[in-house]
Amino acid sequence: MYFSLVNKYIEPEFRKLVADKILDSALEEFKPQNKPCIDTSEFDFDNFLQITSKDRNKSSEKDLSNSIRELIKVKDMELAGVNVKDKLATVYTKTRELLNK
Repeated sequence: MYFSLVNKYIEPEFRKLVADKILDSALEEFKPQNKPCIDTSEFDFDNFLQITSKDRNKSSEKDLSNSIRELIKVKDMELAGVNVKDKLATVYTKTRELLNK
């Protein structure tokens, strides 16, 4: 999807905007009490972040990547029936804030 919307001639700010919109949409699947449309293991955030890393600050990319990993872990716990509602809400909010930096 990303490469159908951008190419090497697009300004870096626009590439980052497109990447952030795609990530934002994917993160919607991880909202508390939301059942993702596909298995959480099928979301390839690491690969996507690696592809889009040249348009992102290195430290914020690392923080975002770590937060997404934690979000996936906590979401998997919620889907398994563990009561992690507050933790999931906290991690979800933190991840969204990092994305919007």
